[in-house]
Amino acid sequence: MKKVPLFVSMVASVCLLSACSLLGSTDAKAPSASNSSNSSSQQPSNSNPANSGSNPSSDPSSTDSAQNSKQGDHKKDKDSNVDTNVDKTTLTNLYNEAKQGKVAGCEFPVGTKLQEIIDKWGEPNGGDPGTAVYTKKKCSFDTDFSDTNTEMSNLKVVAVHGNQAKFKKIKIDHVKKELGKPMSQKGKVMIYQAEAFKLKFYYDSNNRVTNVVVSK
Repeated sequence: MKKVPLFVSMVASVCLLSACSLLGSTDAKAPSASNSSNSSSQQPSNSNPANSGSNPSSDPSSTDSAQNSKQGDHKKDKDSNVDTNVDKTTLTNLYNEAKQGKVAGCEFPVGTKLQEIIDKWGEPNGGDPGTAVYTKKKCSFDTDFSDTNTEMSNLKVVAVHGNQAKFKKIKIDHVKKELGKPMSQKGKVMIYQAEAFKLKFYYDSNNRVTNVVVSK
């Protein structure tokens, strides 16, 4: 058998050892990469409420409560102004109509012949002699009826009464605020001068208007 030179044998041994070392290093690194991947996949999720969708501001019940609160405030504001706004318009109309001898909502003024009213509205459905009441119209008329003046065709209106529902929402304080100090006040009646006519507000113990009268 031919002998292998010693130098060649040593080189072969070194190469074999290097190859084994490389294989061992590769095998050792593979589990490390796998472990790193597993570790990364098992990372706990961020528990920040803003990222998890648990932000209190996005809570539906919180939003509903805020909206209901705003609606309640709006309703309160609206309700507190309704009477005042309606009263202002109604009182302005009442005063302007009173200057013509009328109650707003009753088309016939003081001085109208009763027969003229009957011709247009029909017979009154109530009232004492000298008074014509039209319930559906929310109006009634006092006339100059007397012992010496009983003829229907001669009777004239001396006062117009109006008791529309909208009048009954008016508070006496609102009347004073819009029309100023009354010319006179007797019991539960406040009287204002509207040029040649008197505008009278009758009111109850709750200081709400019950009836409006225009007369000479």
